[in-house]
Amino acid sequence: MSLQETLLTQFQENPLNWFLSGFLIYVIYSYLSPVPYNLPVARHAETTVFREYIPKQLREYDGRTSQTKIYIGVCGNVFDVTKGRNFYGPDGPYGNFAGRDASRGLAKNSFDMDVLTPIDQPLDTLEDLTRDEIESLNDWHAHFAGKYQLVGKLVNDSDKIEFKGSNTSNSQKWDVGFWIQRNDIDDFQTIRPQVASSLFFKHNTALGPPYQILVDTNFINFSIQNKLELVQAMMDCLYAKCIPCITDCVMAELEKLGPKYRIALRVARDSRFERLPCTHKGTYADDCLVRRVMQHKCYIVATCDKDLKRRIRKIPGIPIMYISKRKYTIERLPETYGAY
Repeated sequence: MSLQETLLTQFQENPLNWFLSGFLIYVIYSYLSPVPYNLPVARHAETTVFREYIPKQLREYDGRTSQTKIYIGVCGNVFDVTKGRNFYGPDGPYGNFAGRDASRGLAKNSFDMDVLTPIDQPLDTLEDLTRDEIESLNDWHAHFAGKYQLVGKLVNDSDKIEFKGSNTSNSQKWDVGFWIQRNDIDDFQTIRPQVASSLFFKHNTALGPPYQILVDTNFINFSIQNKLELVQAMMDCLYAKCIPCITDCVMAELEKLGPKYRIALRVARDSRFERLPCTHKGTYADDCLVRRVMQHKCYIVATCDKDLKRRIRKIPGIPIMYISKRKYTIERLPETYGAY
């Protein structure tokens, strides 16, 4: 009996074979046939037009619904903080600031509605803030500028914000740099350090590989606590050769701290560290580091100290290296070398 006759007999005797044969053919076809690929629909990224907002318009962006964006006004700038809805949404700790000019509340570290200017009144001039409150406000502005998108300017109903340089008494004067109020002048004056000729906007042409990185006492100590080998971790962060630099006053601080910092002192004496002599009196390292980077724009400052970072942020063109999630991170680096 031939194979064809045998198969035909099997199908006639047992109809289940027809079903099994059909299933087998389907499996083979599914395996061999190409899977159709559906291309995803291209969608243009959402864009935001930079514009001016008056307080009543800004109030519309208070995040009261999940579809509503959340905007906050700080120092005359409007930031989109929607991605921080857990903090700035209706149920967040900063919810009162949503859709409002939050400058005074941030300066005074107060979340009460009483410190906010009603939306039907002119913008707060902040003329009565103390020096500490102004410094706190500048820190908050730097935080928003570094984390959230700038989407506009905050203006009065009839007046536009007039920036530094105007002596008009009715104008609103804002600046994101240093603010200081002199006793003989009722208005705020802007004080800025002289900018080196190597700086052009965000670019610092004096800064490039191999990177010279000034380290302070606590940066070495925190690196040890996070089990980071300084030189290798720096190169992993910047993808370039790095030269850790340590000043005489930082070494003196480590020596004064005693046995508790003996490991940090041993790390600081590594031959790969470049020792920088100090000619000033005293051993307060923070002042030394600040003066050095103001005079020479070729350094990155490595520190985890909050106060020192606040001082370094006020110096144009100086990046800050710190520790985050057990690795080194750069807070600000010129775009010239593609650090972003």
